[in-house]
Amino acid sequence: MWVGTRVGSSTPHGAPVHKADIIDQAIDQACVDIGELDEFEGQPCESLGVIYPRLAARMSGKAEEEGMGLGGAGQRLASRAKVHGRVSAARHRAPPPGGGAAVTQPAGRGMALSLVAHSFQLDEVVTIAASTAPPLRAPFLDLRFACARADSLAARQGPGIYGIFFGEPYAERHLIYVGSYRGTKADRFGGDVADARWWKHAATLTMRGNSVSIARKTWGWAETLAEGDAFRVLAKNSGILKKAGCDAGMNRVLFAHRHWSMLSEAKPDGLRSLFLISYLRVARDDARVPTGLDTSRLLRSILLAENAVIRELRPACNYQVAWGSSRTDVTKEAFESEARAKLEPLLTPDP
Repeated sequence: MWVGTRVGSSTPHGAPVHKADIIDQAIDQACVDIGELDEFEGQPCESLGVIYPRLAARMSGKAEEEGMGLGGAGQRLASRAKVHGRVSAARHRAPPPGGGAAVTQPAGRGMALSLVAHSFQLDEVVTIAASTAPPLRAPFLDLRFACARADSLAARQGPGIYGIFFGEPYAERHLIYVGSYRGTKADRFGGDVADARWWKHAATLTMRGNSVSIARKTWGWAETLAEGDAFRVLAKNSGILKKAGCDAGMNRVLFAHRHWSMLSEAKPDGLRSLFLISYLRVARDDARVPTGLDTSRLLRSILLAENAVIRELRPACNYQVAWGSSRTDVTKEAFESEARAKLEPLLTPDP
């Protein structure tokens, strides 16, 4: 999953987000996608130029969902992804020396890794405060979301897969979104997933954040709504199209629209009580991990596992899931079991 901060901006704590980091992560995701799409199987590498537009469309959907705001970097991204995607696809199909099927080596080769599950109520990781809706935007974008500081970041650091759950207080919540985090470029086992991801998810899933924007596809959907529908106002305010750090993908807007009676009038404390986050974090034994270790295989494995979990559990707010085909029966325990099942084989070192 890509960093969701707009290029040229900073996180709430002031850490700069570099364009190169975002593009590199986008390319990694493109390589994973191009290696996994069934349409590519059995096709010669030269054929990728014909079906590349499908990959480009998926990348555009991901960019919209995560609010990357690449701007002028878009052409560079597409060019690099096309080249890297072809190389990745060729490697994906290439038989190993001596014939036979290609084998993906486990990410944990030579590494001492383990999976640790952490659960967070939203109010532990995200702050929500009353604010004013920006001009030329929807009037209900009247809350300011930010990352909550913590005495210890250990449970929020490093790569892993997370699930976001939604439901009324004291009722069993169900899975609505699956994402991943890969640390920072400087320290893949560092960073802060709440700062890089979760406050933005909360802002867009509720459609209440004052930095939320939408794409023109969503604008077009809002134009079809009946007068009197609360979300019809999205098509009457041009400012909602201007990138402001939190792009709400179509599925997230549809989710908020479905639950608007619950989300629209909720105060900050009420909103925070509706969400729960489970983070299955990859932890390492620093004493057994050599300095300068190449973690690229680990990061690719996390992306593969994330995609597999999304396909299996079909959370409503992921762009890969067709609206109306999502599951509403996935509990926290079921998510953690599925994510662990998908991750552990990729992290197991060779005997």
